[in-house]
Amino acid sequence: MPNQPSILRELEENEITTIDANTNFTSDEDSLILHETDENVRVVGDIDVHKHVTGVPVSLLGHQLDGGAKFHVTDICYAGPNLSVYRSPEASQDAMSTKSDDRILIISGLEFGFDNKMEKDQADKVVAALKKMRKFVMSESTSDELNGHSELKVNRIIIAGNSIAAGYNKVNYDLMSSSQGKDTRTIAQVFGMFDKFLFSIAQSGAHIDLMPGMNDPSSFLLPQQPFHPKILPMSGVLENVHPTTNPCIVQHDDLILLGTSGENVEAIRQHSKIEYSTGILKNTLEWGHIAPSAPDNLSCVPFKENDPFVIDFVPDVYFAGNQPEYLVSTYSADSKSKIQIISVPSFVKTLSGALVNARNLEVEQIFF
Repeated sequence: MPNQPSILRELEENEITTIDANTNFTSDEDSLILHETDENVRVVGDIDVHKHVTGVPVSLLGHQLDGGAKFHVTDICYAGPNLSVYRSPEASQDAMSTKSDDRILIISGLEFGFDNKMEKDQADKVVAALKKMRKFVMSESTSDELNGHSELKVNRIIIAGNSIAAGYNKVNYDLMSSSQGKDTRTIAQVFGMFDKFLFSIAQSGAHIDLMPGMNDPSSFLLPQQPFHPKILPMSGVLENVHPTTNPCIVQHDDLILLGTSGENVEAIRQHSKIEYSTGILKNTLEWGHIAPSAPDNLSCVPFKENDPFVIDFVPDVYFAGNQPEYLVSTYSADSKSKIQIISVPSFVKTLSGALVNARNLEVEQIFF
C-alpha cells in the first residue's frame, strides 16, 4: 500500500504530516500478500484487494503461479466468530419471550468541552439535547418531546467513547509556561461537568457502562483501560456506574453486547474500500477479529499468548461508536445465529443515539 503513511519515510523527508480522519490510503497499486510463518506470496485471482486489510486470518484454495511467486485464489474461508459459544435458538427464544421491554440506550461522542470548539448556536443545541436526554432516562419527558418515546424505560446506558472533546485529555506539562495553570483548570472543569452529568443520569437507576475513546483520559493503546476513579469523584463511586474497557463486553440479563468506540472501524475505513460502518463491522465478524490491522495502523498493546481482539463468541449486539451516521444491519454466521450490528453516530454531530429493545433486539435511532 504505497499511500500508507510511514514514519520512517516522513523522517527521511524531514516532514511529519497530520492525518485527516477522512483520508483513504488505497490505490490501484495495492496488492495482497499471504504471509505464512517464514514465507510471503503475492495473492491474485478471485479476491478483492480493497475488501481486505493487513492481518486478516484466512484459508485460501487455489494454485501456484510463476514458480511459486504468486498464488491464484479460487476460494477463500474466514475464521468467523466462535459458533460453539452461543445460546441455542430455543434458549434464546425462551429468554426473549420472558423479558420485559427493557431499553438499552447506546450513545457516543458527548464531547464535553464542545462549547469551546463550535459556534454558539450549535453548542446551544447540544446543551438542549443533553437536557432532553437526561429527562428521557429519568422518565421525565412529556409525550410530545420525543415522538412517543417518553413512556419507555431505559434500563441500561452505554456511553461508547469520546465523552471529552479532543484536546482536553492532554495537560500542558511545561512548568515554565504561564498558561499551564489556566489549561489545567480548564481540563478539570471539563471533567467536572461530565462527572456531574454522569451523576445526574445515574439517579435514574439505569446501569451505565462508560467506555473510553481516543479523546478521553485513558491509555492510547488498545485495549483502552477504564476511566480512573479519581477523574469521576461523584459518579465513579456509584454502584450503577461501570467504567469499562474499549473494546468492551456488556452483559444485560441474557444479552451479550460487544462494542468499540470506533477506532477499529476508522482504521479499516482508511485502508480499504468497504462501504459504510456496518459493512466494516460485518467484515470484522466474518474475519473473527475486531482489529486485524493492529498494530500495523492501529496502536495496541502487544500480547504474546492471547489476542483480546479475537471474537471467540457470538454476541447478540455488535456496535461501534462515534460513527458518521446511524446505520443498522444484521449478520448471520449460520442459520441459528443472528447478530444485530449498530453504527452509533456521534452525539454532538447528530443529537441522537441508538435505542435497543432487549426483548426482540429491535433498534431505532432516537433524537434529542
